[in-house]
Amino acid sequence: PSPFPTSKPTFAPIVEPSFAPSSSPTSNPTQSCRDDPTFRRNNVEMKSCDWIGATEKRRSKNCSIQNVIDNCPQACRLCCDDDEDFRLEIKGGDFIQCEWISQKKARQKKYCGKKVGKKAAENAGALITNKCGESCGRCAAPSSMPSQGEYPSGSPSDSGKPSVAP
Repeated sequence: PSPFPTSKPTFAPIVEPSFAPSSSPTSNPTQSCRDDPTFRRNNVEMKSCDWIGATEKRRSKNCSIQNVIDNCPQACRLCCDDDEDFRLEIKGGDFIQCEWISQKKARQKKYCGKKVGKKAAENAGALITNKCGESCGRCAAPSSMPSQGEYPSGSPSDSGKPSVAP
C-alpha cells in the first residue's frame, strides 16, 4: 500500500496483509439482530421498535435515523434471522416460535403478514414477519441457478423493438 491516498480507486488487490493490530477498536461493533424492547423514538411511549416496523411508511420515515437503526434492526429489516425469544400465542393458548411457522407454507401464509395482537403481553402490534424474518422467507437468499424461464431460448424473439443491450 502507498502512504498516500490515490485520486482514483485501484483494482488490484493488496498482496501483503497487515499484521499490526489497529490502534483503536472498530467504530461499529457487531450488532445484535434484536430490537431493543426499551427503545422509544424521541422518548414517546408508543413509538417502540414494533410500532416503527409495523408499516412501510413508518419504516421509511424512521429507519434512516441512526439511533433507530442501532436500536431497531429487526423492525427496520436490516437482518433476517428469527428472534429466538419471540413467542406468539395461538388459538388454544399455545405459544409457538418462528420455526413452527416455517414448517408449513400454510402457516407462513396465515401468520407472516399479520401483526401480533394488541392484547399480547410482549410485541403487541409487531409484524410477525419482522420477528420471524427467516421463517417467513422475507430474506431468502437468491438461488445461484437460474429458475426455469430465465435460461435463454434457442431462438431469438421478435418483439419489433431493438434490445437495449446486445
